[in-house]
Amino acid sequence: MTGAGCGVTPLLLVFEGDQITAGEGIVFPGLPYPTQVANALIGESVSIDWHNVAISGTNLAQMITRASGLVDVFYHPEVTTVPQVVTIFGGTNDL
Repeated sequence: MTGAGCGVTPLLLVFEGDQITAGEGIVFPGLPYPTQVANALIGESVSIDWHNVAISGTNLAQMITRASGLVDVFYHPEVTTVPQVVTIFGGTNDL
């Protein structure tokens, strides 16, 4: 998914997390937070390429292992270049 900025190399953002990041059960405001962040950046005319690679049910140890893989060997087929920003939101499944 990309935003504005014709001819500009987009900022690559990757969102890692659990079911909250994945968007399960979202009622209000209706969009998972990665989509809200992307929409806000696009609204500010920032050129972005973003991917939500969150997997429902994962714990922090699993997320950190996968996120560290984003730097060297990409585990997710949508991610083809080194991301400039990786967010990790989790902890729900660690309780």
